[in-house]
Order: sequence, then structure tokens, then C-alpha cells
Amino acid sequence: MSHQATSWAISIRLSASEKSVLHSLAYHAGKDGSNSHPGMALLIRESGLTDRGVQKVIQRLIEHGLVSCEERRGGRSIKTIYSLPIQSPP
Repeated sequence: MSHQATSWAISIRLSASEKSVLHSLAYHAGKDGSNSHPGMALLIRESGLTDRGVQKVIQRLIEHGLVSCEERRGGRSIKTIYSLPIQSPP
């Protein structure tokens, strides 16, 4: 858990669904905002949104420059790693 990342996420003016997903990503990030990799099931549970709702919100957060992501393959699975630009002003 990163206090810096969650404080940054809370400070940004967003819709409730966007703030909920961003806060969840920040909670699971390192203190520099990197290496956040909660699974979709965890994001759904923490945000209260549907699978499709979380996907739409993440896409909006990416479009606004608040989240970037990278997919990493490991065997048969693909893990999505999120990064948050907490060093940049919102």
C-alpha cells in the first residue's frame, strides 16, 4: 500500500466511479505509483462496479493520462501492470 499514491488519487477531481477505481489502483501501487497489479476481480470488488464498468473507467483514466498500463505474459496468463504519474501535478 502506498500512502503517497492514495493521497494523490484522492486529490484528483473525478467522478465517483473513476475515483473508486483510481483509488484501488493507487492502494495497490508502490510509493512511486508503479507496479500496481490488482486483478479484475479485486478491482470489481473494491470499486463496486461491473467488469465492463471497470474496463470503461480504466480506459477513461488512461485517456486522461492518470494511468498507464503494460501487459506481461507469464505462461498462459497475462498480468496487467498499472502505473500512476503521481510525480506530475493533477
